[in-house]
Amino acid sequence: MLGVRHLGLIFIAALVLFLLVLMPASLALGWVGLGRVIGYSEAKGSLWHAELKDVSVGGLYLGTLNLEPDAVALFTGSLAGKANFSGGGSSGHFRLEDQSGTMFGFRDGEIVTPVQTSAGGWLLAGTVALKSPQVVIDTQAGCQEGDFTIRTDMLAPALRAFGGDDLMLVGTGHCQAGVVTAVLEGDTGTVTAQIAARWSVGHPMLADVTLLPHDAALSDDLQTALQFAGLKASGAGWQGQLTIPVKF
Repeated sequence: MLGVRHLGLIFIAALVLFLLVLMPASLALGWVGLGRVIGYSEAKGSLWHAELKDVSVGGLYLGTLNLEPDAVALFTGSLAGKANFSGGGSSGHFRLEDQSGTMFGFRDGEIVTPVQTSAGGWLLAGTVALKSPQVVIDTQAGCQEGDFTIRTDMLAPALRAFGGDDLMLVGTGHCQAGVVTAVLEGDTGTVTAQIAARWSVGHPMLADVTLLPHDAALSDDLQTALQFAGLKASGAGWQGQLTIPVKF
């Protein structure tokens, strides 16, 4: 037969478990330091399933994020769990893992985000899709380690406007010590495009662009547009560098 002491311990354990189950998301996420990683306006739900409104990471707006933290996170004070998000044209999912201090790992992540900006007088518009098995990000110094694949159609509107055709760029990227690099290539009925990009936090993205026309010569309008964007005829193609402003 259980004594008073044993009954008291069972009661306390049950009470703690009950409080954990009902712990508000705002309290739980504050304990594990989610504010070190992202900004958000409101947290709803519980420890086991939190819904965050108006989420942003480094200036990138993600909209509504659903987070399922690992139970161990509450006891260790570290942040880990599964997340998915959508809003403002962006969508994706990833697994978040606390490394140390301001360092966080993102595993099995996919993100699709809209792009609309200008570079060299060109309108760059469309989407960028990133997929990565793992990246490590310092919330103060940017991407520190990892590889990813990338797809984007951001150059397509500029080429279409001057007689070109749709262009999808596909490639791979890498980040190391805060510097992100990527190499992409695309092919259409008009040109083959090759781009090598480099970017770090606090600086615009620099993209070295090479366009190689196919058998047919480029239209006069497209050649004029290329010159206006800062590209110059070089051998069989056109080369130059675009400076692309980034918001994060």
